[in-house]
Amino acid sequence: MKLQTQFSILLFLLTLIPGLGAVEKDLNALDSSGRTELMNASIKNDLNRIKKLIHDGADINAQGSKGYTALINASDRGRLEIVKYLLDKGADANTKTKDGWTALHFASWKGHIEIVKYLIKKGADLNAEINTGGSALYLALEREHENVVKVLRSAGAKEDE
Repeated sequence: MKLQTQFSILLFLLTLIPGLGAVEKDLNALDSSGRTELMNASIKNDLNRIKKLIHDGADINAQGSKGYTALINASDRGRLEIVKYLLDKGADANTKTKDGWTALHFASWKGHIEIVKYLIKKGADLNAEINTGGSALYLALEREHENVVKVLRSAGAKEDE
């Protein structure tokens, strides 16, 4: 066997050894946009990639440069299947961006009713406020998402004062 072929085989085999720092890629590194691979997969609606990244050890609650997570990105974009998967795998429903927004704030603002329901089911804080003031209920009222308002109120969300 040629030396070049042996070297190629050796390099391939080294990639199979978990924890080998020289070969292992940092799954939680931020790209030039300030996002992890998991966040980008969430934005691209790529559930298979998300499953692989989590299986390979990506931090499900990793935050980007603005504090966003894969769950927040999925909630903002209405990606119910991804939201369910991430929450079922242990994503924190109450992580806040640097502006104080949670996944529930984004889902309520955008009117993603099924995501709002699932976030509530998984323990999202109904009364968390963004940095400038205002809860998910306030945001839903502001955007006139009456169906979201009803769900939030029936779940016990308090009116903003």
